[in-house]
Amino acid sequence: LRDDDCEICGINNWSRPSYLKLKYISVGVESFYQTYRSTCEDRFYPLETEVSISGVGDFELEDGDVITLRPPGGFGAETRFRFGDGYTCEFHTSCSEPIVAGDQFG
Repeated sequence: LRDDDCEICGINNWSRPSYLKLKYISVGVESFYQTYRSTCEDRFYPLETEVSISGVGDFELEDGDVITLRPPGGFGAETRFRFGDGYTCEFHTSCSEPIVAGDQFG
């Protein structure tokens, strides 16, 4: 980890989080910590879109919106996202790869 990074789970904490708070940003970048596990790409995402999130549900999102993911059965190994334009991607949520506050997935 970089000096100022806050690890939610991963190398130092194998306990899966009960929730994750995510901010939808339409200008994507690749994850700093999950470069081999996250399939969410450095691309432009829609400014407004519906997103279906595995184990959580559907959300109508605009650039800058913040949502809280709290899957009733807990997070699986991956959390998948399907956007209104048909694009799908996922990032790893089993904590074998770090989840770090501020990291961006796509």
